[in-house]
Amino acid sequence: MTNGGALRFNLLSTLISGLIGLGIPFMIGYFYSVDVFGVFNQVYAWYIVFSQLGAFGVHLSLVKHLAENDGCVEKRRTVFMSGMGLSFLLSLLFAALFCGVGSPIGACLSSPDVGYGIRAASLGVFFFSMNKCLLFSLNGLSLLREYALFQMLRYTLMPFALCVLVLAGVHGRNVAFMFPAAEGFLFVGLVYYFRREFSYNVLVSVSSRKWALRHFGFGLRAFAGHILLDLNTRIDVLFLGFFTDDRTVGVYSMAAILAEAAL
Repeated sequence: MTNGGALRFNLLSTLISGLIGLGIPFMIGYFYSVDVFGVFNQVYAWYIVFSQLGAFGVHLSLVKHLAENDGCVEKRRTVFMSGMGLSFLLSLLFAALFCGVGSPIGACLSSPDVGYGIRAASLGVFFFSMNKCLLFSLNGLSLLREYALFQMLRYTLMPFALCVLVLAGVHGRNVAFMFPAAEGFLFVGLVYYFRREFSYNVLVSVSSRKWALRHFGFGLRAFAGHILLDLNTRIDVLFLGFFTDDRTVGVYSMAAILAEAAL
């Protein structure tokens, strides 16, 4: 595919993600309440932080080293499998931690619903972190059209999952289940696409273990910057959650989204 075609796909993906990012808050506010949106936004803020911890910068190592070794099938597969094996362990660890801190965070915020939402979203941390590595692998292999299509799929699955929850008549405190639902479906699609790259023999090889250490070292140096970038966009919600109630967070978040859209 030409660079121009890939660029158009990625611009379309960015446009769709932006529109859906605006639409989901209004869907939650319309079908549920501003209080539910306040809970959702706090859960989402914590979810993003732990998802970046789960990715641990391994996705950045994958995009770099896959691009450098794309010409050699054997080495490319070793780079890929070592990164995905490491990502599996880190994603599982931080998903479990996220689930474990749900109740304490809910108690600190005096909001049991936030604690429940964090536990509901915890499996999504695992899928999100794994998906991030798979998506960046597409980027590293210069599969830009596929990268854009899977990104579009990620952002269309979220409102779809929300609509299913609404039609099923579930309580507003269960809205956070949209994260593991959407990311889980995306994970299945990405794994199917990469099915020819997966190899158990490559995963357990000596060279794969060496590459896993290399990925870990690269990620250790890189992930802090991404955590700070995400915290910078969510720190207001996190602090408001500590000092105010869920409804106030919901009103503020809705106003902030409208202000950002206007700008």
